[in-house]
This record gives sequence, structure tokens and C-alpha cells, in this order.
Amino acid sequence: MTLPKLCVIEFQGDPAPSFPEEPEPRCYLLVQFLFDMYYDAAIRSYQSKLARAEAGENDITLLGTVCAYLSRDIVVIEAVLSQNEENQGLVPDHTKITMEEAKQLTEEWRIKKRQFRDSHPE
Repeated sequence: MTLPKLCVIEFQGDPAPSFPEEPEPRCYLLVQFLFDMYYDAAIRSYQSKLARAEAGENDITLLGTVCAYLSRDIVVIEAVLSQNEENQGLVPDHTKITMEEAKQLTEEWRIKKRQFRDSHPE
């Protein structure tokens, strides 16, 4: 797999992840995967979960509008369905990234958010 190209855009004065080269729904799922890791503490916490999963401790993490299923080699990012959508039997959109890609994206997001804030002082 190729690492998705992460861009940072301004959204209501704050940094927001963007994946302009990715098709939908993958783009949306990747954005939501990172968007809920807004604060550095949340990124560090998530990076710890990735490390534990890589060591063999599978995890399921709810990140707002997506859920991430973490295993040793793969991270599956899945849209969270409403109860009504579940009752209708809809299948949630999902995408997969490798564990290495997940680690790289979370670190890149942390760095690019800091760069954005440094170049956009309040």
C-alpha cells in the first residue's frame, strides 16, 4: 500500500486533515480517523494503542464518527452507523491501512498541525 498524501487545510481557523488524492469514502474515513486526534495528548494516546496492537494486543477504538480496529499489521477504519442505519441493514463504509501507515500518518498529523499553528499565530 502507498501512504496516503496528508495535507492540512484551515477549517474555521484550525488545522484539519485532508486527503485530496484519495477517493470517497476512503478520503472521508481517513480525515475522520485523524480529525478526532486533535490534541497532542490524543495523538500520543492513540500512538500507544497502535504500539500495543503491533505487539499483538488487538483493540477497537471509537473515534467520533469512525471506529478503528487495530491489529498487528492492519488498521481497519469503519464508519459508525446510526441505530436506524443498522436496523436498515446498511453495511458501513470502511478502508484499510497498514500498521506502518497508521503510525506514519499519526506522526505526520502531529507535526503538520504544529507547523500550521506556528505559521498561524492567534
